[in-house]
This record gives sequence, structure tokens and C-alpha cells, in this order.
Amino acid sequence: MTIPHRDDISLALRSIRYSKTRSLLTVLGIVIGIVSVVTIVSIAKGIESQVTGQINASGKDIILVKPGQVNKTSSKDILGGLNQLSSLSSISNLTQNDVNSVASSKGVVSSAALNIVSGQVKSDNGKFSSVVVGAGNNFLSLVNQKIAYGEYFSPTSSDVYQAVIGANLAYPIFGEKIPLGHSFIFHGKTFIVRGVFSNIQSAPFSVNTNFNNDIFIPYATAEDLTNNTAPIYEIIAKSNDQALVDQVQKNINQNLLQLHGGLQDFTVLKQSQSLALTTQVLNSITYLISIVAAISLLVGGVGIMNITLVSITERTKEIGIRKAIGATNTQILIQFLVESSVLSLFGGIVGVILSFIVDYILILTTTLSPKIDLPVLAIAFGVSFGIGIVFGSLPAFKAARKDPILALRYE
Repeated sequence: MTIPHRDDISLALRSIRYSKTRSLLTVLGIVIGIVSVVTIVSIAKGIESQVTGQINASGKDIILVKPGQVNKTSSKDILGGLNQLSSLSSISNLTQNDVNSVASSKGVVSSAALNIVSGQVKSDNGKFSSVVVGAGNNFLSLVNQKIAYGEYFSPTSSDVYQAVIGANLAYPIFGEKIPLGHSFIFHGKTFIVRGVFSNIQSAPFSVNTNFNNDIFIPYATAEDLTNNTAPIYEIIAKSNDQALVDQVQKNINQNLLQLHGGLQDFTVLKQSQSLALTTQVLNSITYLISIVAAISLLVGGVGIMNITLVSITERTKEIGIRKAIGATNTQILIQFLVESSVLSLFGGIVGVILSFIVDYILILTTTLSPKIDLPVLAIAFGVSFGIGIVFGSLPAFKAARKDPILALRYE
């Protein structure tokens, strides 16, 4: 079986080989564009997978109550999508009455509130700015979280100044992996570390904070430290039946609406809705990066067009000779279209290889877990080929229309 236009492909490869540096610089825009698109999509897919894993770990029967309201926007509304998280107000309007209302809602088998206390943590290693979270006694069982070392708060303990720290804080604050029994000062009170959490599954850009960097103290203690003014970050509730989560969510929402005088200044989310919200934010970011990447691809296409025009100028006499011995306009056209296509495919191959390398580096050096999306990879590769044809067409037509006599006289 013969390869169509094998000679043209051979000429194109020879041209790239003879001008390696120029060819590499020419396709740089395509390489950057493909790496940008493939990497950002793979990061988005990885984060979505992380959030899904987080939901599966904590259970699909979990319901979250957040301060502030998320407005419904189109999935194509980029700015609206990016504003979704900011719609969850950082200034909480949830109160202890809301906590009690959620706990007493029909179908809720267990619940816990989380509040936030600001301030510096002081240990023997110095002062640290860390989020201190007041957590209810049921928090551990609600989210199926495990303790790596030590134990969680004991509701029967007389020591109210106790803490469990996130997995990422042991070394920075205490200089050791298992700082059980160590103490730190917060709001003038000395807290004893009772336990260290196992790694808490969390995903960037999700509606949940990364609890691995937080310190947890009893909810009632947080209230005492702030004279009952600590803002409530969220209320976590668990349905008594996974099949009835929708109804329990509705019950919670109705009870809270009554407390808030009919004002929907809070958000009640199922785990699946939490995933949908995160996905919408990720899609918005992906759209923005894709626009930047598309510009890079256009720049790469212009570069290919320019280098093809230069190549045609340098090889004007060659075109004249080929036409003089019988080459048709179509053959000349195909020759230069093949050259520009091979050049763009070369950029596509380099871009795909670099995408794998970048994703591997991200896995090694960050908490991200990018997942290469093969359809996106195929589309990016196909676009690189299309760019070669589209941007190589104008120079190719120009070469095909050259007058053979004038081309032979060209110096």
C-alpha cells in the first residue's frame, strides 16, 4: 500500500529537519495552546473526581446548610459561575436557632454545626495564623472522618480546652508528626492537643474549605471564647434514609424559611448539588483558560502562515522549475499544504507530550490529581492539524498561482 503524497511528506520532514530552530519557534503558539487546554481540562476532571470521592466518602445522605444564597445562573455564564462561591456569604447570618431547627427537622438523624473563630495560635514554635473551627460532637461520624493519632473530643470530658488538628499542621506548629499532649494558646486559653486527623479529602475550588489546615475545638468552647458571636460556617445534617434526602432537604429549607421570615438568605445543598456547584465553577475557569489557549493557537497559526510564506519566497525558483517540467497548480498547492500540516502536527505532538509531562509534575508536586481526557486530547490534536490546513491555505494558493516564467527568473 502506498502512502498518499509520500514525496510531499518527505519534503516537509526534510524542511523541518533543516530548520529545526525556526520550525520549533513557529509552532510554539500551538504547543502552548494545546498544553494549556489539555492541562486545564485534566485538572478540572481530576478535581471533579476528587469532589466525587469526597462525596462518596462522607455519604450521599449528607445535607449542608450554608449562609448566603447561590443564584441560579446559566452554565455558560462565566462570571456568574465564578461568583457562585462568593454568593455563599463569608459573614454568616446563621444562628443557634438555625442549628436547633436543622437538628429538629423531620428526617434528620444527626447534625453538627461548624463555626469559625479568628485569632492567632501561639505555640513553642511561634505564632501562627490558622483557621480555628468550632465543631459539634457529631462532626466525626457525620463526615465519616478518621483520627490518625489520639482521639476526638469527649463530650463527657470536663476539659473544654481541647483540640484536634488537621494533618498539615503538626510539623508547622509543633515541629513533630504526633504532637499529642502538646499545648497552644488561643484567645488567652491553653488548649491541649487530643488528636490529629487523618487526611481529610478536599478539593480545590470546592464549596468546602480544606480542613487539613485547620484546628478544631469544641463548638461550645468556640461560642464561649467569642461570647456567642462566632460566625457559623455551615451546618451539617444527615438524613435517616438516603432515598429520602430530597424530602429532608425540603423540610430543612421550609423550617429555616420560617425562622428567617420567608427570606432565602441561606443555601441548603445536597452532596450532589455541592458537586454540581463545584463543577460549574470549574467549567467557568476552563472556559476562560480555553479562550487564552485559543489565542495561543491563533498565534501559532499565524506563525505557520508566515513561515510558509517565507519558505515559498525562498523556493520560488524551485516552484518555477516544477511547473516548467509539468507540475500542476494542484500539485504545488498540495505540496505546501502538506508542509504546513506536517508543521502543525509536529506542534500537536510536542504539545501532547508536554501535557503528559506537566500533568505528571503536578501530581508529584501538588495535591492536584489531573486526569487526561482522551476526547479532549484527540480534539486538541485535530485542531492542530486543522490549523495547518487553514493557515497554510493562503500561502499555498499563492505558490500555486505563481507564473512559472517569472518564478524561473526570480533571484
